Amino acid sequence: MSQDGLDAALDVIAEALRAIARYPIPLGGEGEEDPSQISAKWAEHILKLAIPPGAAQPLKTRDYVGVRKFFVQLRQRESEQVSKSHQGLRESIWEFAKTLSQFFSDSRHSDERVKMQLDKLRSAAENADASQLRTEMMAAVGAIGDVLEERRQQHVQAMADLGKKVKELSVELETAKRDAAEDPLTHLPDRRIFDEELERVSQIDVVLGRQAVILIIDVDHFKGTNDSHGHAAGDQVLKHVADCISRTFIRRGDCIVRFGGDEFAILLRDTVIKDAHMLAERFMVRLKEKAPFPVTVSIGLAETIQGQSGSAWFERADRALYDAKRSGRNRVVDSVKTTTPNSSD
Repeated sequence: MSQDGLDAALDVIAEALRAIARYPIPLGGEGEEDPSQISAKWAEHILKLAIPPGAAQPLKTRDYVGVRKFFVQLRQRESEQVSKSHQGLRESIWEFAKTLSQFFSDSRHSDERVKMQLDKLRSAAENADASQLRTEMMAAVGAIGDVLEERRQQHVQAMADLGKKVKELSVELETAKRDAAEDPLTHLPDRRIFDEELERVSQIDVVLGRQAVILIIDVDHFKGTNDSHGHAAGDQVLKHVADCISRTFIRRGDCIVRFGGDEFAILLRDTVIKDAHMLAERFMVRLKEKAPFPVTVSIGLAETIQGQSGSAWFERADRALYDAKRSGRNRVVDSVKTTTPNSSD
């Protein structure tokens, strides 16, 4: 071989050794010199006759036997490491597939698609190459994702159905209780019904994300009506107010009660404060129709706030009523101080 040919061969060997040093496969041996460093030393030895790995002093000739031995041993160790890692991956995937398969087998909602795909994955983990293993792994993940999404949708629908049933049962229950507890003068339920409904709505409807509104109605100057026209006249006024409330708030699920004395309370479920405000104004207009005596009312409104107790919710409506009376009566005020005076005020 000519000198040029020899130099070229040495360059190729050295470059191959440097490539091994640049792109090593981690072998994980503890207390051993890094194979990439050893490879770099062999490259220096081939090119410059530097001291080879394991030698105490320079050699007079290049140790080609040592280079070949190093390369063969390194490739053997790398092959063993890759096989070991691949086997570990196979075992992990097999255990993963076995565990999931057991879960779906035990589940009352087991899905044949997932179990079939997991069987294929276990078979691939035992026998297939890396490409086939990856294909089956992705297919299994896709099947599991589809099943989980279907179950999520089923859960959402089940919760919606449950919420609907709870609402229907609540309406039936409150209707039965109203029939059992009624104010003899106005034929409206008493305060106890309202308190129970307030507790139920604040605990159930708010959790389910439903809006609700409380209205507290107070007859303006009711004591003056009693003093001027007698208690019989006062009773007629209360009956008229109760009748106008019942004809304005007509939904079956609305809770309307005589709260005590000249006060009435309404709890509107599935209602936003804007709509409740409109109904309150409509009631005030209706109140003037065929009234036995001139009568006006003050109304306070408050809608639900997530996380707030029923008592705090009621207090906000009560404060709004106080603001309505302090502002001149004969008006509607909600808990955010939105005021609508009656047109005759």
